[in-house]
Amino acid sequence: MSNRLVISFRLVKASVDVLRANSDLLIYPILSAFGTLLLLAVFVGSIFAIKGFDLVAVLDSSFGFLFVTLFLFYFATYTVVFFSNTAMIGAVMTMLDGDQPSVGDGFRIA
Repeated sequence: MSNRLVISFRLVKASVDVLRANSDLLIYPILSAFGTLLLLAVFVGSIFAIKGFDLVAVLDSSFGFLFVTLFLFYFATYTVVFFSNTAMIGAVMTMLDGDQPSVGDGFRIA
């Protein structure tokens, strides 16, 4: 058990060292957060538009409607976050190969 903990701390330290060496990689989590907030705004706006911009109608929505909407929101958010993480990993892999990746390179790999 303690061996796994030591390995985990070594991986965290290595990850922090990579981020210190190339702080440009922080753009991927920032874009992921921006995409998630944009999705939240689109979903909340769509729900209010469907319900005629009436808060009472939104709160009185059926369980099925809310369940499907939350599932679609989860799926879209998961896709955005997974894509951004894949782009960041692609950029890091390019970095480890000795090249200097751009943000676009990471997204092209993803």
